[in-house]
Amino acid sequence: MRQRIQEDFEEKMKAITKEMVKLTEQTKAILAKPSILKDDRKALYDAMNTLVCQIRHNMPFITSQFNEAMDANLAGAKANLELFVSQLARSLGSQQLAQQLKDNAQGLLEEGK
Repeated sequence: MRQRIQEDFEEKMKAITKEMVKLTEQTKAILAKPSILKDDRKALYDAMNTLVCQIRHNMPFITSQFNEAMDANLAGAKANLELFVSQLARSLGSQQLAQQLKDNAQGLLEEGK
C-alpha cells in the first residue's frame, strides 16, 4: 500500500516537474530576447499561470490521496490491535481482564488520532 502511494506520488511529481521545466525553458527563451513583445508577455503570463494552476489543483489531490491511504492504514492497525488484545485476553481466560485490555487499547487508539 505504502509503496503504491509513493509510486503514484513520484509519478505525479515527475509529470509536474517536467511541465515546469518546459515552461522555465520557454520563459528563458523569451527573456533572452533583446525586446519583449506583447505576445511574449502573454506567453510569460500563461507560463506562470500554468505553474500556479499545477500547484493549486494537483497538490490538494495528492494530499487527499495520502490522507486517505493513511486513514486506511490506521484503520487496519486498529483492527489488528483490537484482535490481538481480544486473543490475549481469551488466552488468559478472564472476561474482566479482556474488557480492561480492550478499554485500555481503545483509549490508546483515541489518543493517537
